[in-house]
Amino acid sequence: MRVQLAFVCLFAFSVGYAFALPFLGTPFTGHDFYGRSIHLAAPEFTLEDLDGRAFGQADLTGTWTYLMFGYVDCDGLCQSQVLVLHQLRQALAGEATRFVFIAMDPVRDTPERLRQFLGGGADDTRVLRGATMGAVQAVARAWRAGFSRGPGTGVRDGTGTGTAIGNEYRIDHPGFVYLVDPGGVIRLVYAGRALRADRLRADLLSLKQQSF
Repeated sequence: MRVQLAFVCLFAFSVGYAFALPFLGTPFTGHDFYGRSIHLAAPEFTLEDLDGRAFGQADLTGTWTYLMFGYVDCDGLCQSQVLVLHQLRQALAGEATRFVFIAMDPVRDTPERLRQFLGGGADDTRVLRGATMGAVQAVARAWRAGFSRGPGTGVRDGTGTGTAIGNEYRIDHPGFVYLVDPGGVIRLVYAGRALRADRLRADLLSLKQQSF
């Protein structure tokens, strides 16, 4: 029994450490939030949206922004986070909030696939792409969310049919979701495939109250 308890504690510590590791050296705060509370200026970057318009760090200012990195053929993590952000968008109806999705796989994730992947949230999400995966990797590293292309099998076609496609590979990534304040400062970081929209909403409202 003690061995099992020790294993559970070790596993919980490992998960928490893995989440915090990319942000070591950043000023964590002591507030009680659902997400990991930090205070870090959003890194500079420039990518293009699906209409070819440039979008960068300066465009994150002016309103609260949720930003995530993802790709269509993800193993379920990206899909669950997209769903939660869609639920959050509905729960925040009337609140000035921006949603940004940075596509990690510009080779396979065409604008058409990305619009299909995001479904009803595509019109309300600024979807960004890079000319190459390397360009997006550079942005991700600046956000401390570095990812790498690795081997994979059974890659889906992004339509939910389970159909395999050519050029199969997976992308290993941490799956962070960032909340950036109107001043362009990252305030909270979330991770995992079991996020709750109501808790994200509570965090946002709490931060807004503190800003007054």
